[in-house]
Amino acid sequence: MGYNIERNIVVPGHPAMDNGLAVPPFGQVHLHSTANTNATLDNEVAYLKNNWQNGYYTHLVGEGGRIIQVAETNGGAYDVGGDWNWETYAAIEFGERVTSQEDFNKSYRAYIWLARKLADECGANYDLDDNDVIGIKTHNFASRTGHGSDHVDPIAFLAKWGISYDQLKKDILNGIEEKPMAQPKFKDGDNIRLTTKASASAYGTAFDKGTKATWGKIDGKAFELHKSNSNYAYRVAFWYNNAIVFWNILEQDLQIK
Repeated sequence: MGYNIERNIVVPGHPAMDNGLAVPPFGQVHLHSTANTNATLDNEVAYLKNNWQNGYYTHLVGEGGRIIQVAETNGGAYDVGGDWNWETYAAIEFGERVTSQEDFNKSYRAYIWLARKLADECGANYDLDDNDVIGIKTHNFASRTGHGSDHVDPIAFLAKWGISYDQLKKDILNGIEEKPMAQPKFKDGDNIRLTTKASASAYGTAFDKGTKATWGKIDGKAFELHKSNSNYAYRVAFWYNNAIVFWNILEQDLQIK
């Protein structure tokens, strides 16, 4: 199963290469974690937009499998704090704001998928942290081999959520087999209500009491959204305050009227 990669490029050009620091070819994919347990991915993007001169990466992963590309690949980066900055084809940050084990698991699968995809693009193999200059490297490996700073991410963060270093190496090498998704529970035209546990739309807008007290109708087919427990969400039309209001809602927050 593939993933949608949102493009929100906030790093202009290829700063490492444009400043004469990095020279092609670029053959490394770097694995990081953000070290910020409070910031959403959008928070991270907003911060990077104004601070990329102090350090930047190319991709963010988190929030149940969401992927955002924030800089162009294939041009070096300011990400590991050593000479391997100039070998960077791509650098992935795993957002450490995790709400549940299920949330982590979905994001971890996306992290592995993206690392392997980017390795394919730059001609690297899947042997994590081997001695070849070309390859997928953790920030920890870059640091302990003299090619990075003193950072050890993403090792401790992954271990906190049950992924050992050995497991990470296996998953990078072999990939993670994705189970086929179940079929959507609802269809176009179904009359539905929000469940009592529903609190916000698929993109974080809080439901008010009025919306939760009305019924709505599915408007169109289900769409894939990895932060949903079932991987599905729906566009729903609600009749509220004498007008039709549309909300994107996770499948687990809906029930048949």
